[in-house]
Amino acid sequence: MQKTWNRLEQWLLAHDPTRLADLRPPAQAGQLADLEVTLSLALPYELAESLRRHDGQARKGPGLFGEMAYSGCAAIATDWATLTRLASDGDFDDLPNAPDNGIASAWWHASWIPFAANGAGDHLCIDTAPSRGGQVGQIITFQHDHPRRRLVAPSLGTWLEATVQKAAR
Repeated sequence: MQKTWNRLEQWLLAHDPTRLADLRPPAQAGQLADLEVTLSLALPYELAESLRRHDGQARKGPGLFGEMAYSGCAAIATDWATLTRLASDGDFDDLPNAPDNGIASAWWHASWIPFAANGAGDHLCIDTAPSRGGQVGQIITFQHDHPRRRLVAPSLGTWLEATVQKAAR
């Protein structure tokens, strides 16, 4: 993960210093521990490493990942808690869902960790409880107004590497 973050930061320095400047300092151990308590999950290694590098972005400029901003510990906890509460309250019970193979059939699942957000309710999530055919750590989409849950990448590391390669083209 560190090599990929190094390359991303070098590219941002040369091509988009505004986004580089918007990255926050590293998350502290206490912030990571608090996030794990909130989620009732151990953070996947690649996410913990990324948050140790940058605790998301300040969101004073454009999203790090196109329309999606990189969420820090506090934003992840807030977004996860909101969606999980809504699901627990039954707000999503009557909504259809259409997940790709390997993704749980749910509008929202408490084992999805929203690590990037567009500010309008859509997220990229790390799936820590995939269904048959999926793998722990896969990256999926969550759209607040659409039933489709799409598989994007097999892991955060793979997804971030592809993002860096795409930017470098």
